Parts: sequence; structure tokens; C-alpha cells
Amino acid sequence: MFKEVLASVEGIVVDLGAGRVRFAKSLLENPRVREVVAVEIDFSKLCEAKKQYSEQRLHLVCGSIACLPLRESSIDTAISILVLHELAGGREEVEKTVKEAKRILRAGGKLIIVDKYLYKPEDPAEALSLMIEDLYHEALREAKGVKLWGLHKPEDYLDIVKKYFSKATWSKVKRERKIPGEVFVKEWGKETKFLVKTIKDENTRRRLENKIREVEKTALEHGYKSSEVLVIIAEN
Repeated sequence: MFKEVLASVEGIVVDLGAGRVRFAKSLLENPRVREVVAVEIDFSKLCEAKKQYSEQRLHLVCGSIACLPLRESSIDTAISILVLHELAGGREEVEKTVKEAKRILRAGGKLIIVDKYLYKPEDPAEALSLMIEDLYHEALREAKGVKLWGLHKPEDYLDIVKKYFSKATWSKVKRERKIPGEVFVKEWGKETKFLVKTIKDENTRRRLENKIREVEKTALEHGYKSSEVLVIIAEN
């Protein structure tokens, strides 16, 4: 799936919410990409990336993707990979991000969004992917009061994108990643479990602990399968 995304980018590219910059670095493998600007608000992640990568065509920028420190009409391709559903501040913050992408894109430039979305999974293993997403978001909200945008239907994404871009195409893409239940239970949920432990309200904490047990039971019975993603390509 990401190979297809890589093939469609060109020119000067900005990776919105680049994290530890691994994906941004991989964009340079595309011969049509001149430079990559990796924008990430977490300075510590950029520090880690700077120690790993020294490519001259890779630029690390610390800042908010909802208020980009980039010039107007300076970018050919803006790309957001599994980021928007994790934005704090709800729909308003997502709208700001899409609006900012519109501002920095040159005429004919593209915004590419790849994100998780809300849908009916075909089996319990696939449903588990959405279940753990909702559980993490709920734990974060109850423990720290942070509300993320979360999972939404395709039309919710498209309503925002079409507000700023007149031309947008979209598709649903299956991911093939599968993990055996025993492996998943061993590796999953460190951050979610930590957040749940810090919740002061006992009833809320117990309710989420029960959800954790439900996740682990489902994984052991059915295994884990990555959810589908929504791919939107909007042209400036």
C-alpha cells in the first residue's frame, strides 16, 4: 500500500506528522522526489532522526501541521500517513491541517491522505484493529483529558477535504498485515495499559481494564489483522 503512495509523489514533498521520519526518508527512494520536508511537533523524535539520517535532501522541521512554518505555494506534494485520526482538538484541528496543506501547495500540487477510518470489519481479527484504536483514545481521554479526532466515516474526511480542494478522489485499501494472537498479546498495549493504570476513577479504570481483557481474549481466539485504510488524493 505504501509503495503505491510512494509512486505517486513528486517534487518537493512535505510529510505531515513525520514521527521518527522513517517514512519521510523512504520517500527519497522515489527518483521523482527532489527534497523531503519532515514536519513533526515532537522535538525528541526529530532529534532521534537527526542522529540516524544525514541526507542533504531531507529537512527536519519542528512545528504544528495545523500551522505550518512553510511558505505559501512552496510544496509540490503534501502527504499525511495515519496522522489525522490522532490529532488532538477534534475536527477543527483536522480542518486547519487541510487548509494549511492547501496554502503551501503550488498550483497543480497534491495532498495525499492515508488514514484509518470507521467501517464494519469483515471478521473479528480485523475488528480488533479498530477496537484497540478506540480503547487507546478512550484511555487517553480519561487519564489525561486529551480528546483525539478518532475514527470517522469516509464522508467526514471528504467533507473537510472538499471544503478546500475542488478535485478529490478516494479509495479504500486493504492491508495484509496479520499477527498471531499470542504474539499480539505479548507486544500490544504498553501505552494503553499505562494510561488505564493512572485513571483515578475506579469504575472507569475497571471498565477499561475489562476492555483490555476483551481485546486479549479476541486476539487469542482470532489473531490480529490490520484494518483497511482510506486513501484520498486531492489536487490543488
